[in-house]
Amino acid sequence: MNRVDEIGMTMRTIGQLGLMFRWVIDDVRNQVLSVQTATNEIPQGNNDLSSRTEQAAASVEETASSMEQMTVTVKNRSKAPQRPKASSSRWPAWPMPWACFAEKTVAVQYLKQLTRLFCPRPACSAEMQRAQSLIKAIDDGGLPLNPVKVNDIARQLGLEVSSKAPMDQTIRRIREALARM
Repeated sequence: MNRVDEIGMTMRTIGQLGLMFRWVIDDVRNQVLSVQTATNEIPQGNNDLSSRTEQAAASVEETASSMEQMTVTVKNRSKAPQRPKASSSRWPAWPMPWACFAEKTVAVQYLKQLTRLFCPRPACSAEMQRAQSLIKAIDDGGLPLNPVKVNDIARQLGLEVSSKAPMDQTIRRIREALARM
């Protein structure tokens, strides 16, 4: 009887070992499947990353070309003399507007005369001085870093401002508004 019990126990132990091996094999199979899935997803992720990188590079190139165009436009505008419209009866009779003067002191004197002639009120004078200082900074060396400041000055001069409008268009409208003052 002792022998039968030993054989029975051995059989049960072998059966349990078989179950354990099945569990191990199932675990290994699941791990292999998850590794295969991850391996298949890596090329897809690489392709997605590659396309996003190409799009970002194209956007950077487009931004760089736009900045170059803006720089050239600002340089050309600061070099070219600005003449008032012939129909403008409020424009003073003395030489060209301030944007074409090479010396800063002459430009400042000209702006002060404009302010005294066309903006006798203190509030109007302050608005005009802010706008003129902005345009002067643009003509002296480049665009200001803050487009909010440009839009704020345009609003103070009574211009409708769109946040999507190019900055050079807003600056042109400020100049036109100053010419009409």
